Amino acid sequence: MLNQIARNIVVGGIVTAACITSTSAMAFGATLTNDWIYISDSFNDSTARGFIGGPTVVGGTAFETYGMALRVDDEADTFSFAISSNMPADGGIYPQLNSNGHIGWGDFFLNFTGRSFPDANGSLYGIRFSAANGSGVPLLGLYANATTKSVTAINDGWSTVTSYMNTVTNSNGTPQMGAIADHRTYMGESTDNVMASGTRIGDVWAADLSTLDFGANLAQTGTHTFGFSVSRSLLPEGNFIASLIQECFNDAVAFIGRHEPEAVPVPEPSTILGFASVALFGGLLKRKRAKTSL
Repeated sequence: MLNQIARNIVVGGIVTAACITSTSAMAFGATLTNDWIYISDSFNDSTARGFIGGPTVVGGTAFETYGMALRVDDEADTFSFAISSNMPADGGIYPQLNSNGHIGWGDFFLNFTGRSFPDANGSLYGIRFSAANGSGVPLLGLYANATTKSVTAINDGWSTVTSYMNTVTNSNGTPQMGAIADHRTYMGESTDNVMASGTRIGDVWAADLSTLDFGANLAQTGTHTFGFSVSRSLLPEGNFIASLIQECFNDAVAFIGRHEPEAVPVPEPSTILGFASVALFGGLLKRKRAKTSL
């Protein structure tokens, strides 16, 4: 049960809210540095095959994802996300059950509905940031009214969330979906990871990562860092969950936050899917129109 109210902090013109914690310590905390808010993922919950048809390896694999960061810039009208992972933005060629084949990232989803991922199907915002995946939408960009589908079967991936989590746990790994302690509280058993359809409403472009510093904000970082931006004004205000899952469901990461013009107290947990074991972030980064140097 979350029991602290977010404290507004003003840091050189940037207004945000401190992360709030549950009665048990946050498994992976959030930090604010140079306009970016960082959330860490488990460092030992990826799965992979070491060779074609080989057994599943857990932790530290080519699919390991270490964290996500978010930056909101009102002046530039941008919502920017960055990922630290051992897998590059366009994926790569990896051992699969019957062949070496390409595995990429799924599409990036933003859920403002207050419902679980399966229940929000059709009301999601989706971002196709890489052409190297099996998305059902034809162009890169930001989509509204997104529906979802799974491409795990054709990528030698997991058919259920529980099978993935059990494999990680049985190998002494810690399955964690970023800010969400148990994937199933949000995903259920769904492995949907790309858009099936949607209405394109805007572009996506490479994010400005000049002030990003995963190394100083995560205990461990991946071999690849990438990021993308969309227009902030195209997204609704309110609570949201941002999530990204690989095409094989070999790792996943999520960020829980609130998109508001001004920093506000975080609402009661019952308004955000009833999660009892997640970290919430209120009043995501607000850059004032009158700049103030840090």
